[in-house]
Amino acid sequence: MSDMLRIALPKDSCDAAAGLLRKAGIELPEELSASRKYLFQAEGLEWILIKPADVPLLVETGAADLGIIGKHLIAEAAKKSVELLDLGTNRLALSLFGPENALHRPDLVVATKFPRIASSYFLSRGFAVRTTPVMEELQAFSDVTLDAEPGYRLRGNRPPIGTVMQASDRLIAGRGSFVWKRQAVEALYARLEKVL
Repeated sequence: MSDMLRIALPKDSCDAAAGLLRKAGIELPEELSASRKYLFQAEGLEWILIKPADVPLLVETGAADLGIIGKHLIAEAAKKSVELLDLGTNRLALSLFGPENALHRPDLVVATKFPRIASSYFLSRGFAVRTTPVMEELQAFSDVTLDAEPGYRLRGNRPPIGTVMQASDRLIAGRGSFVWKRQAVEALYARLEKVL
């Protein structure tokens, strides 16, 4: 087994994490998010640029030793990994939008890209909900919308009515990598922790 760490980064939101990695003295290509490459090596580390939703899966299966991904995507994926460090980059809030009185409906329909988070949130409050994908044409059939702020574009005349969770990028490790490559994982962790 190689001691080289393979780290998965979300292609569309890697700039903030890349800035933090550079601040920690880890060399990365300058135009990371604009690159057409998805696999590269630098400073004894191997980097994989992939869709954000795939980062937790690659880390859980061992295809990547570490990953940098938003807390909301970790919660939505429900994959098994070890959360090592809150990097504080790409902060956002998952918020509910809609009329306040809709939250007490027994047949609540939530438009969201995060059905697992929505179901878990409402179940913890004693409500079962139905979820539908967030699309402009389907939003009329939902009572409320759960989406990320900033960046929520389909709000229309739905005001914010509550925050479900705060999220930021996290450094995660696969369980196997955390055990078998612990020295390398801890070395990278220490470098990142110093610049936070």
